[in-house]
Amino acid sequence: MRIAKEEVIKFESRLIEKGYRRFSGHYKKEDHGYWKSFHLYKDEHGDTEREYQIAILFYDFTKYDIKENVAIQFEFLLANEEYVDRMDFSITDDHMTVEKFEEICEKLYHDIFVNYIKVHNRKLK
Repeated sequence: MRIAKEEVIKFESRLIEKGYRRFSGHYKKEDHGYWKSFHLYKDEHGDTEREYQIAILFYDFTKYDIKENVAIQFEFLLANEEYVDRMDFSITDDHMTVEKFEEICEKLYHDIFVNYIKVHNRKLK
């Protein structure tokens, strides 16, 4: 997805309203990103864990005077040591919305992880 530099603040405000938090880390060489954890729970030690995370990564091409916009990449990240080391899913699409990506991730989590990986691994044990 690409948006004009002027639209970034408005887009980021929507992310904050939806519970995303800004991080300047460089997960995939982005300029910055917004992350949100889904399905929080406490583990056996009382630590807060999550079933998966979504990241919205921003790549600012205006700083290179090459392009006049900012590219946005949608990321799904699941790390569950018991069943799978890590699972990533990325989409870059001009028609993607945050709401649609959240819906896709929820379905991906349940259809792939809950209904296949967990079940398949239980059968192997």
